[in-house]
Amino acid sequence: MLALSRTRTSGIVAAFQPALTKAAVVAKWAVVWPVRAIRARRHLAQLSELSDHELKDFGLLRSDLGAAHSVGLSEDPTVFLARVVNDRARAQRAQAAELVQWAKRRG
Repeated sequence: MLALSRTRTSGIVAAFQPALTKAAVVAKWAVVWPVRAIRARRHLAQLSELSDHELKDFGLLRSDLGAAHSVGLSEDPTVFLARVVNDRARAQRAQAAELVQWAKRRG
């Protein structure tokens, strides 16, 4: 009889395991998210204190910081800025490659 009740108990636990796991993930996010959001906004404020020349060293413009301030609280503004920098660098490399091809064609 004892083995039967253990089987039932483990079967019930197994049935609820996906829901319990999801609940644990949501609970962890609810605890960690505010800390991450505050830290990311603090980093954004530090970037805002830099000069335009210093921002350019990172590949950023002052207007990028303004756009980062407008992202929602669920999004990390520093991740947004990294995406902006990567997109801008990719566009500049593509433009440079086009200029090289144009110069080769011109001889």
